[in-house]
Amino acid sequence: MQARLAAVLGNDRVHLTPLRIENIYTHYRWNNDPELCYFDSEQPFEKESFAGFKRRFLQLALHPQADAHDFEIHRVADGALIGVAYIDRIDSFHRRCRISLAIAEQSAQGLGYGRATLDVLLRCAFDELKMHRVTAEAFSFAH
Repeated sequence: MQARLAAVLGNDRVHLTPLRIENIYTHYRWNNDPELCYFDSEQPFEKESFAGFKRRFLQLALHPQADAHDFEIHRVADGALIGVAYIDRIDSFHRRCRISLAIAEQSAQGLGYGRATLDVLLRCAFDELKMHRVTAEAFSFAH
């Protein structure tokens, strides 16, 4: 059985909250940004209709998977939505999971919000979910 998480996780820089339906248009904009998708996705970019995206987003927001937590990243200073974070592939038997995040708002990139979010995700995975092993993916781009 998966541990229940606090409604809001965070530190002095960022708060992680469950996906909020009222932010669907921001998530849709990010999902259809070719540059962001290049740096944040394993799949080739393909523009998605709002109807298709809405079905997927509502499924994630209203019916979360048993082995995953999907979060929005909000800046503490002003509450602005700046990105997304995930804890997924949660294996409660072997006590392992994967974490990932994206600071999607360009104005928030390079300011330490990714590191602050990583700290929250790791604390959550180890302290709240009681994981023993946490992995993450990182993309490398040759120039």
